[in-house]
Amino acid sequence: MVAQAPRVSESRPALGHVNLMVDTLIANANVDDLRSIVRNLLATNPPSLASSFTTAARSRLRQTASKANVNSYALFARQSPQSPVNPTQHLHDVLVRARTLYGAGMGFASLKLLSLIVHASVGVRWEEDSDLANMFAFVDTDIGQAIQ
Repeated sequence: MVAQAPRVSESRPALGHVNLMVDTLIANANVDDLRSIVRNLLATNPPSLASSFTTAARSRLRQTASKANVNSYALFARQSPQSPVNPTQHLHDVLVRARTLYGAGMGFASLKLLSLIVHASVGVRWEEDSDLANMFAFVDTDIGQAIQ
């Protein structure tokens, strides 16, 4: 009796499934290692992989959009009425989200967040070489990147 060759579908991995060991790596690797792995994977494979990656990223970012609440009153803070205004952790979190959005090709969604920062800054004063001045320079750069 002649043994039959396995069908092609039996030798392919199941789509939509992550191998248990790979899932263990993803769940336990630190962020820097994951970044390096993803960059290496994207740089050493056909461009279609990068396209699939950004498609998956956009899908995830759309799913989590409602969780990205921006409290414009929590973007800036001061220790006392006489102290200078400083950027808050919430502001940094909003900037991270905005950069993630435009990095995934969702520039218009990113501009919505960045415009909230600009509007919240109306009336805010800062010193020339302060953390706040530097942050506004980054926001300006982020707006330029989001438009591209």
